[in-house]
Amino acid sequence: MKYFFYTMTGLFLLFTYWQLNDATQYHNHDNWFWIVYYLCAAVLTFLEARKEQPTAVYTGMIGFSVGAALFRMQDGVGNFDFSTPLRATAIPSQMNATIQAPNETGGLLLVGAWFIFLAIRAAKRRKEAQ
Repeated sequence: MKYFFYTMTGLFLLFTYWQLNDATQYHNHDNWFWIVYYLCAAVLTFLEARKEQPTAVYTGMIGFSVGAALFRMQDGVGNFDFSTPLRATAIPSQMNATIQAPNETGGLLLVGAWFIFLAIRAAKRRKEAQ
């Protein structure tokens, strides 16, 4: 299981690396947020491989990830669009505007699901230890 955690750490580090070109590719400057977010996921996953983390770590990452994903699924006036993670276009002139929301929402949901997995695993281990 430890090697699976190291693989996930590597995946989150790869996601971190991919954020370095956001400013040039999408012409926005929010890449610092995504670098910090994915780097936190990578570091916490690496630490999890070494020693189980406190419940607050899982709760914090799950809450932030799900909350941010719900926020990202809103359109310009606050209506929810739950198809956001599935929506993208191959039209080059519209690609930057429509591919960022699905990518960001998907990343948030992926990290949230990973920390839900870790929280369930930790709860089972605590229950077995009793």
